Amino acid sequence: MDEYNSADYSFLGLCHDGKPLPSVCSLVYVVGLVGSANNEMCDLKTAGRFLQTLFDFEEQTDAAFMLIWQKDYLPADYYPQTPCMLTKEWSPISAMLDQGFCPLILRRDSGAMAVATGVWDAFTFQSTVNVIDAETFDQLFWAILSESFRRAKERNKLVSIIAQPGWSYGCGDALTEWSEEDIKLSDRILWRRRPAD
Repeated sequence: MDEYNSADYSFLGLCHDGKPLPSVCSLVYVVGLVGSANNEMCDLKTAGRFLQTLFDFEEQTDAAFMLIWQKDYLPADYYPQTPCMLTKEWSPISAMLDQGFCPLILRRDSGAMAVATGVWDAFTFQSTVNVIDAETFDQLFWAILSESFRRAKERNKLVSIIAQPGWSYGCGDALTEWSEEDIKLSDRILWRRRPAD
């Protein structure tokens, strides 16, 4: 029997311990690569601060060279592969648990907007849709995960996912559109928060 209950990591499980909050309908997550399951990004306070700071920085980032700050800010051996991604009433972590993706480590805090952070070993996994063609936030996540697993295997890393409810799905404008060269330079898989961006 798995030690993690998927319901605890669902959107509702992370949002007010399963009691709906009418004003909250979205969740933010970041997929990254780490060198070990003991990475500093597995600390709940570090992960929570990171999400807020990264989201704010990304809103002001017009080109990949502006991400130079992350070398000094990010924990050692942590490499974000996405910007802060947005979903509606859906959690990638519970979806992974439901599909049998067993984490090496998985933690969550309590409270109205619980942070969850976990690390998974990479294995060969192919999404049915690629990042460019994804039309829904769950399709986009599986496409991102597929590419993240490929990169992790290639670089001998593990895959980290951090999530927290509370961001507005429609907040702000879309991220500044980047060229393929900028996306590659930033070591990101994509530079948008939602499928429709």
